[in-house]
Amino acid sequence: MSMNLVRENVPLSRFGVLVAQLESIGASASQQSPDPLLSFDLLSAIDEEPQESILLWQRKSKTHRKNLAFGNG
Repeated sequence: MSMNLVRENVPLSRFGVLVAQLESIGASASQQSPDPLLSFDLLSAIDEEPQESILLWQRKSKTHRKNLAFGNG
């Protein structure tokens, strides 16, 4: 079974870290109310990210979802 993953030699970007932090806040929201100031700061920081970084993460995410949907990942 061959896997068609997007692999690029890109260091962990700040965007990836910010998204992971937001996902963590969302995942724990049912147990603890999210801190509005922290959420706002994270969203503001994401808004400052370069468009290229955001597009790269969108492509990676789309590829991973596609692989999962077709049983390749």
